[in-house]
Amino acid sequence: KNKDSKDVKKLVAVKQDVPLEYLTKFIEKLLPEVMHHRNKLRLFRNTKKMFMGFFECIYMDVDFAENLTIDIKWEPQSLHWCKKQVTIHSGIVKTSDGQKTYHPYVSDSREHDQPFVSIALHKMLSTTVTYEENVILLESDNCSGQYKSAEHFNDLQKLSNEEDKTVIRFYGVEGHGKGEVDHVGGMA
Repeated sequence: KNKDSKDVKKLVAVKQDVPLEYLTKFIEKLLPEVMHHRNKLRLFRNTKKMFMGFFECIYMDVDFAENLTIDIKWEPQSLHWCKKQVTIHSGIVKTSDGQKTYHPYVSDSREHDQPFVSIALHKMLSTTVTYEENVILLESDNCSGQYKSAEHFNDLQKLSNEEDKTVIRFYGVEGHGKGEVDHVGGMA
């Protein structure tokens, strides 16, 4: 029951001795979903390589890192319980001539919002040494808040107009993370 005395469901880990037959049925039930996701991921990765081969393009992969806590070595005990969190917007830029650059941008706001994405995208393009490509391929995860909002598509149209480039937007497989872009934020 919650504080209003209403019944609610809550997942709780339960330890239970079960026979091997139970485990086999559990895995059989779960396996098709796992295989479907794995096959989608493999198809996406193979198709992405082929798709990128059609263009002389600049490729940008972007994602938010989780809100990270900044630890201070040898911190006083008074700081132990009030650690500050930051947000890191990670990005990788690859040009068709083989240049690859990593772009972590740190914000003290924990909001994963579109204005921060727009600033990061502009900064990523402005700090790329040279690029002659006429197409910008932009990949990210399936987050609806910062990467699928109307504001985001408006900002992409502005970016396309400012850079005089075609912007092609595509999304990775849902529920999948920990690609190369995720390591940029972790390393930063």
